[in-house]
Amino acid sequence: MIGRKDILAALEGADQLPPFPDVLIRLETELSQPDVSILRLASLLEEDVALVAQLLRVANSAYYAGKTRITSVADAAIRLGMQELRSIVYTAAVIGRYRPVGRLNMPRFWSHSLAVGMAAGAVCRLCKVAVPKKVYESAYVAGLLHDLGAIALTQWFPEESFAAQVAMREHGGTASAYELEMWGIEHGEVGGLLAERWSIPVSIRQAIMHHHQPWLAGPEHRTLVRVIHIADFICNNLGFARDESAFPNWFDPEAWDALGLSIEDSQSIIGQVRAAADKSIILTKFLV
Repeated sequence: MIGRKDILAALEGADQLPPFPDVLIRLETELSQPDVSILRLASLLEEDVALVAQLLRVANSAYYAGKTRITSVADAAIRLGMQELRSIVYTAAVIGRYRPVGRLNMPRFWSHSLAVGMAAGAVCRLCKVAVPKKVYESAYVAGLLHDLGAIALTQWFPEESFAAQVAMREHGGTASAYELEMWGIEHGEVGGLLAERWSIPVSIRQAIMHHHQPWLAGPEHRTLVRVIHIADFICNNLGFARDESAFPNWFDPEAWDALGLSIEDSQSIIGQVRAAADKSIILTKFLV
């Protein structure tokens, strides 16, 4: 039986998982510049030939395709805009490096992660409180990476992770609750610690670490964490979970209220989440 110490020891090694893509760290640096240049951005991304191939494949997919075919990163930036380009680059770079591990259903896992990222954008748009620009910009990436710890746990401890899944299916409850009960640590904390090792921006780290417990996030990061918490909850309860037999998740009503959301908003959010989930399935087919 593994415990918290075993998982933290595996995290210290963390050699079995590929490192966080360096191109994404450099991308964030470039996008943070006040005079961000499409040409500099294109030059940076074009150093990763495999990434560019995936980027163009997605940009020319049925979902994004325009009247003319995109043939370069600069074309993609002009047609899609910087924010959408950033989202696709993250998607291609992350999914392209994390191949099937253990018994994890990778297409379903990434479809869920993509759906949460896109649903987070819908939640941001419907909030009745002021949502900082940085939260909008980080919502998709935070959603995409929110279950990063689950990949790590499945990679390091495949049999124990599968046993936790079986127990959850048989008895109900959430993966997070079973992990805490069985191991003394859950995938959110594991993902947050891994993100810290990789120097992922702190707001996104907080969203990964606390997406099941948004009240634990630092006050300055709580809006983003609440957005991811709600997006994850809705995706799971509409049947777009990372495990086909997952039970409906509990959610924090304080997070809903703090974002200024109402019952009337729920139908609009559900409609947008369904559209996001459909889009995520299309993109997953191109990347997994």
